[in-house]
Amino acid sequence: MSQHTQSQSSSSSSASYDVNNEVEFVPTIVKHGEHEKLELLSEVYHRASGGAATQASYYSSNILKEFKTPTKNTVLHVAAFYGNDEMVDHVARQEPDLIASLNENQDTPLHVAARAGHFSIIKRLLDAYCLNNNGGEARLMDLMKMKNWQGNIMLHEAMMSSTAGTMIFDVLEESSSISFSHHCYELALDEVNREGKSVLCLAVEARLIEAVNRILDKCPENATPKGLSPLLVAIFNRDKDMVSTILGKKEEWIHLRDPYGGVALHFAAGLGYLEGVVLLLGRCKTCSIEKDESGYLPIHLAAGRGHVEVVKELLLYCPDLNEMRDGSLNSILHIAANSGKLDVVRYILQTPQLDMMINQKNRSGETPLHGATDWGRPNIVYALTSDHRVDLNVVSSSKETPLDTAIKRYHAGGRGKTPSLRRSLTWIALKSAGAKAPRMSEFGFNTVFGTERFKDRVDSLSVISTLIVTASVAACLAVPGEADGAANNLNKAMFHFFIFCITISLFTSISATIILIWGRFGVIELLTLSMEVAMPLLGTALVTLSLAFMAGIYTVISKLTWLATTFLVITAILVAVIFFLYMLLFLPSSSASKFSRFISYYPFIFLASLAEKEPVGPVYFTTIASQIIIPGTTANDDIYRKNLSFLLFYCIHRACVCDLSS
Repeated sequence: MSQHTQSQSSSSSSASYDVNNEVEFVPTIVKHGEHEKLELLSEVYHRASGGAATQASYYSSNILKEFKTPTKNTVLHVAAFYGNDEMVDHVARQEPDLIASLNENQDTPLHVAARAGHFSIIKRLLDAYCLNNNGGEARLMDLMKMKNWQGNIMLHEAMMSSTAGTMIFDVLEESSSISFSHHCYELALDEVNREGKSVLCLAVEARLIEAVNRILDKCPENATPKGLSPLLVAIFNRDKDMVSTILGKKEEWIHLRDPYGGVALHFAAGLGYLEGVVLLLGRCKTCSIEKDESGYLPIHLAAGRGHVEVVKELLLYCPDLNEMRDGSLNSILHIAANSGKLDVVRYILQTPQLDMMINQKNRSGETPLHGATDWGRPNIVYALTSDHRVDLNVVSSSKETPLDTAIKRYHAGGRGKTPSLRRSLTWIALKSAGAKAPRMSEFGFNTVFGTERFKDRVDSLSVISTLIVTASVAACLAVPGEADGAANNLNKAMFHFFIFCITISLFTSISATIILIWGRFGVIELLTLSMEVAMPLLGTALVTLSLAFMAGIYTVISKLTWLATTFLVITAILVAVIFFLYMLLFLPSSSASKFSRFISYYPFIFLASLAEKEPVGPVYFTTIASQIIIPGTTANDDIYRKNLSFLLFYCIHRACVCDLSS
């Protein structure tokens, strides 16, 4: 042994080195224990998986206490994982303290056995623990309550890993007294993990109907589940049978409040689960008029998420339409309009019994049209302004008409900022419907926002008009069929057409250039006028220049009939395409004429569909749960948001109406 130490010391000395007399590195000597760990580890796994023991000394008391895998599993953890009943029985009786030992994940052997579905192992461990501990049921309950890093007790792991959920309760009833098994059923409701789920929640989530029935039958009569309501889990899964089972045994749970003060019907309505809504209303009709902490009815959540059929169903249980308003006095039309739910808005507009909502004002004096305008919902604004019953010029408490609001939002970015497509379309929808903006007129709208927003447009149009003038002049200097200064095609109709078109193209483009120069004087009225007049002139110049090209080439090649005809057809089609594309620049139009609004419909709908892809609204539409800010939440509610996908979805439902109406 001393020789071995000396050799190690000499090797470490020889391994020492000095670099430029600055750094000296001495390697650390790692000493091995009496037994090689790799060999011991292999033996333990060999035995646990059913192999025969090679050396009995490996299972001495010292080794059982000291043995740990790289993840700090004891021999008992390993045996429980492999389901080795004989090995578990031997180790648990010899070293019962290992039953409560923890690995890196804070799992006891009970956690490991439950996760693997080895219920016979759980029974042996509980029996051994009871036999070797004098603390009785109190110590046993402490063992049952031990949680791992995920916050799961053994029963959580059993529900997540097994399709036979009742087997774990059979084991518990066989292993201990009646009072202990009764306490275990209480644990199924009281102990929640880091996701806010109780054991019953996990059973509902896994659709273990027998386990759910057992827990509901054996738990205390007036027990209330902690954490997330199992009823909400069943609703989220759209499991009608599970909802019926829970309400059949615990009907009072239909009134359990979520962290935001809502009942189960709020969740079902926001989710759009029509069958669940009908089932819940069949159990409790008064839930339809229950408000949460923010003053929202279930129908508000349904409207905010665009669930038309749910809205229809809930309307049957609303005694008075005047009572269907939230804490800010928003109606369901306000909420649907603010949220951009076109189907709900159309349904309300098409239902005569709901027409009182059309121009109804909220606490801020705003109608649904104000809200849709403020949130930039062009489809909703177009639908509302197309209805003759909607008051386009109604004034809010802030003395703004919807068009005032649209103009304010249109230029919310300030000078030099390009408004979004969503805001542009909202303004067009109101303007084309004939809406007025008296307040923005008083402010001197164009003066306030200046001429910067037109500068790039004027420059671009000036370049285009100059290019058209150049092309037109070039065409005039190269007249088709010209020879010795005289035209040889004077008698041809297409040559006449060429002369007319090139003349119109030249002078309209020159006129557009001159008019655009007006816009450079800095007078806002001249600038807007030059933009309005120059665009049609440039369109005329472009089309007539194209027609002049067509007529000139046709005149030259007219003797070759097939080529001239083919060229004429192709060019006519392309000129029509150019004309169509240019006309789209004017659509959708803000003109208040009915014809203009009619021909603008499909371009408007197309652009509005593109605008819907733009991000809009509060952060809850585009962010993760940890960034969601919802009025009324506290630090204690965090457990309801962490790593829980369907609760995130619920939070989105809740925030959808909470923030839109604020």
